[in-house]
Amino acid sequence: MSAYPRILLAVAGLSFAGLGVAFLIWPTEMVANVDIHATSALARNDIRAVYGGLEVALGVTLLGAREPVAQGLAIRLLALLFCGLVLSRVLSIVVDGAPADPGALLLALELSGLAATAVAFRKLR
Repeated sequence: MSAYPRILLAVAGLSFAGLGVAFLIWPTEMVANVDIHATSALARNDIRAVYGGLEVALGVTLLGAREPVAQGLAIRLLALLFCGLVLSRVLSIVVDGAPADPGALLLALELSGLAATAVAFRKLR
């Protein structure tokens, strides 16, 4: 089996876990980067749970995929995740128009992640 899927899972896992930790530690500052204002304890609680805890759990899941079957499932999970992110951003562009920076950069990163995941999926076969 190619090393590419394992490398992609490691990079994606570290990226998601790292972002999750940043959202856990600095929720207000992290969401301010995308023009969201966390002005209450409830808002910061939700940011920590959804953007922090969920991303850390995803990162750990991707990093923990060691066996071939687990790697295949993790690559499928990653593909679904990137599809969801890309489709949601495209829907938002259709409904609300093009976002300010860093909106285009985030979409480009997510499209790149989806492409990288498609390559990894092919290399699993």
